[in-house]
Amino acid sequence: MDFKAKISKHIKIDGLTEGEIYELLSITTNIKMGDFSLPCFVLAKTLRMSPNVIAQNITNEVIQTEWLNKVEAAGGYVNFYLNRQFVSGQVLKNVLSEGSSFAKSDEGKGKTIVMDYSSVNIAKQMHIGHLSTTAIGNSLNKIYKFLGYKTVGLNYLGDYGIQFGNIIAAHKTFGSEQELISGGIDYVQKMYAKSRIAVEDEDFEELGKFWFSQIEKKDAEAIRLFNIFKELTLTDVKPIFDLLNMTFDEWKGELYYCDKMQPVVEELKRKNLLIESRDRRIVDLEEDGLNVAVIVKEDGSTRYLTRDLAAAIDRYNTYSFDKCLYITAYEQNLHFAQLFKVLEKMNYDFAKNLVHVSYGRVSLPEGKLSSRGGAKALLKDIFNSAIERANEIIENKNPHLKNKDEVAKAVGVGAVIYGALANQKTKDSVFILEDALSFEGETAPYMQYTYARCASVIKKYNELNLNKKPLPNYNAVVSDEAFEIVKIINNFSSIIKEAANKYEPSIISKAVMSLAKNFNRFYHECKIIDAENLAVMEARVELVKTTQIILRLGLNLLGIQVVEEM
Repeated sequence: MDFKAKISKHIKIDGLTEGEIYELLSITTNIKMGDFSLPCFVLAKTLRMSPNVIAQNITNEVIQTEWLNKVEAAGGYVNFYLNRQFVSGQVLKNVLSEGSSFAKSDEGKGKTIVMDYSSVNIAKQMHIGHLSTTAIGNSLNKIYKFLGYKTVGLNYLGDYGIQFGNIIAAHKTFGSEQELISGGIDYVQKMYAKSRIAVEDEDFEELGKFWFSQIEKKDAEAIRLFNIFKELTLTDVKPIFDLLNMTFDEWKGELYYCDKMQPVVEELKRKNLLIESRDRRIVDLEEDGLNVAVIVKEDGSTRYLTRDLAAAIDRYNTYSFDKCLYITAYEQNLHFAQLFKVLEKMNYDFAKNLVHVSYGRVSLPEGKLSSRGGAKALLKDIFNSAIERANEIIENKNPHLKNKDEVAKAVGVGAVIYGALANQKTKDSVFILEDALSFEGETAPYMQYTYARCASVIKKYNELNLNKKPLPNYNAVVSDEAFEIVKIINNFSSIIKEAANKYEPSIISKAVMSLAKNFNRFYHECKIIDAENLAVMEARVELVKTTQIILRLGLNLLGIQVVEEM
């Protein structure tokens, strides 16, 4: 129920529409000061009255209802206090009747959102730098699906560039077929490292260029080796996506767009956008504050931007999307600003529906690490370490727990995923494994443990086998802790939509964390199964059940698995 909308209908202010009043209302941060608040300072100039007088006038005119308990003027604000007993009853009954369908929406019906995320690089192992794009993309995919959109998840492979010619050259010079087959991705990484040194030699550099040209020409031997590199890479990363229960609708790389770039270059020419400048062909974006967009380099080769132009056009022709999201680090802000502007200048109407969802770096305490050159920041190692450490913690806390391995996997993976989704996505962060696996504080295990605590209470309730359940006494769930839970649950539909509108899964993270904290305060402050009477117990168990439903929903939307016991 949208109580903010209900309150807006009760307020009449000269010169303001109901919608404008709705925007002025806010949820109070201090529950002692009511549940919603209307600041009157912005109205003082137009109404030619002091904020205190305006607040008092509004208070005098508001008619109280069964859901509105009190209206109070306080220092230029109007504070609205909901009828906790009535509201709690309505919200809990509503959630329990809808169950897993609660907060679902069909707002996206008939609309398609394409999402480009994770972006595996061929001949590279996934590292800590891939965590955010993978976690944010996976979460947004789930959020939009929940809101009724058709989503298309794209893993845009990094499979084009001179480095692949260099790796083949290193393999031919320093390696062997036997090592390639037996060594897997580690062998490919070793060949890359050797090529980085050998490329200083002019003969080797030329050999690398030769093999890259052979890839572009679709030479049988070059493509055979390249496909082995690709298969070894995907075999290496598949277990990571399996851990995350992630699938993609399309796996296409830059190489796929090789024969689609020249038509883009020709189109830029026809539309008089391409300019010759210092042996380069560019689109001038100086007037737009975006420098120049290089389309063709001095040596005649194309750039990442050229391939992205071809990819964007191809994606729209394939999916007729309503929106296309590119989920990459903020270092690529200029690149995507140029991409969108060039497409706009090419008169592609879909350019306005392209969005760069940028994020900050996630690093380990050692600092920024690269996956090439031997750095140990591999994503599979991080997940494996988290699972192993979770197993140790669970063994110490609950050695007789059933399905310990499954629980440890859920806890370890959840801890890593939450590391990328806990805070506003544009902020840089440092992932510290021990902190992330704590069962106390703002961590995924804390939220998973809260879910398991709900499950335990419900199990004990079910074991009572009550023949006749009494009507719940909702006065038993009006404490500050309980009512904060009710308010978060009631607002969860809006929270999901806000996360979608702002491309910000951390909005859900923070709401789920707040719900877990308030539930644990409620759990310690109020008796549930051993409450003073059955009517009180019934109301409190309903609160536990609704909390569990929302915890499961929120964690699922973040890509974090729930567990029944911990």
